Amino acid sequence: MARVMTQQEVAAIPEDGILLHVGVHKSGTTSLQEALRRRKRKLSDNSVIYQGPVLAGWGRLSADFDPQPSDDDAGNALLRRISEHPGRVIISSEFLCTATFEQAAHWLQLLPTGRPVTVMVTVRSLADLLPSSWQETVKGPTTRYGGKTFETWLREVFADSGHARNAFWKRNNYPRILKRWGRAAGQSNVIFVVADKSDKERLHRVTERLLALPDGLLPQMPRSNQSISYQEAELFRRVKLSAGEGYSTPEILAVRKGMRAATRQQDLSGDRIPVPQWAADEVGPIAEEFARALLASQASIVGRIEDIALPGTPPAAHDEPPESVDLRLAAAAALGALRELRETESQE
Repeated sequence: MARVMTQQEVAAIPEDGILLHVGVHKSGTTSLQEALRRRKRKLSDNSVIYQGPVLAGWGRLSADFDPQPSDDDAGNALLRRISEHPGRVIISSEFLCTATFEQAAHWLQLLPTGRPVTVMVTVRSLADLLPSSWQETVKGPTTRYGGKTFETWLREVFADSGHARNAFWKRNNYPRILKRWGRAAGQSNVIFVVADKSDKERLHRVTERLLALPDGLLPQMPRSNQSISYQEAELFRRVKLSAGEGYSTPEILAVRKGMRAATRQQDLSGDRIPVPQWAADEVGPIAEEFARALLASQASIVGRIEDIALPGTPPAAHDEPPESVDLRLAAAAALGALRELRETESQE
């Protein structure tokens, strides 16, 4: 059976231990990573080093990380820095949640021999992850994955009866993540931290305890990677569809960045993306099944794992995408996009 605990019961990893935070996406990872980045000096004062999801000179620290044994290889330099550091280490990259067993085992083989590794997985309500995950596809530069309506995207998610092939389930099938990383690191070395809307600092405080850091060292970062509203998502989705393939990825991303900055600055974001009742009915039993599987494992769990089956907001009767947006939102988005494109051009 899993060991279920409160954050006050969380003990520090060994002094030479490595905390490998593997996501999942949209579970508070960006906020934690930004807090760790801003406190790098204070982390060092406490004999802790941090590496985030993007390594300078390398790129994303993803499941297929495979540095070359050369002095000028950034990945190899990171491994040397970890090996030479006698204290605690934290590596945080949500791109590791999709690792296969072979990739997870390879990651652990790359880390210094003999150093104890704890794998941390942050999870949240599956119902709440549905709109968050869809809007992330919308925010991308292509229409191949980000051009689908929320309803169409949801239908494809639940058409995957095995909860394994669709991109959503590859990232958020919690028992499969445990199976892969638990097989590589040992289930007793995996800790799940359940997000709690009533305690937004839980992930930060648990991380502090695991790294033996002073309470409150990691600040809660406001509005980190905040979800966009239904109006914003539909506006940008339709802009992309109208643009077709006639614009480059940098141009599309500049438009998105400018639109988001302008609407956030003027607080014109609009309503959250609602989960339709039929989708909530579909995801509830799946989440309950996931919770039972984790409780039956040898992993540690901080918080109520049953909460992954509870939607944070009441479901809507059915999905009704906005057919129009506030003129102020449209004007702010257009001006923001123009400003961002002008700034991008001036830097070339």
